[in-house]
Amino acid sequence: MELLRSLAGMSILLLIGFVFSVNKRKISLRTVGAALLLQVLLGAIMLYVPAGKWLINAIASGVNRVIFVQRCGSAFIFGGLVGPKMNELFDGAGFVFAFHVLPRHHLYHLIDFYFILPWGNEVGDQYSWLCLPAAYEYQQGGVLRRSDYHFPGAE
Repeated sequence: MELLRSLAGMSILLLIGFVFSVNKRKISLRTVGAALLLQVLLGAIMLYVPAGKWLINAIASGVNRVIFVQRCGSAFIFGGLVGPKMNELFDGAGFVFAFHVLPRHHLYHLIDFYFILPWGNEVGDQYSWLCLPAAYEYQQGGVLRRSDYHFPGAE
């Protein structure tokens, strides 16, 4: 049943992409098939290969550390406004978006800009051949590369 639900979800997403496509004739089955195959392959590696499971757990642990650091930083900056006392004062409605979510949001954007984005562009450059035919790549002006951007502090 779960497999059927997954296949239905993927089919619906592909159908939505096809329906809202501006130029349906230029949809490359090679690109769509390669991207879908890559997604299934990565999912299988993360679920069934011990090294893949370890990598996902390491990433999740890192994200949890960032969330913990953000909570500590929010408690330092906002004091009692983010603590359990707010829940007592407002009968469980002490969650304030500006004090809990926005600091985490900005922290993630800083991490993304300085660390993940340059690395992600490099990885994208290395694997772009897998999904993009060379003719399409040249026709569209190529893939964005890290050298197209200036990252302060990332030199």
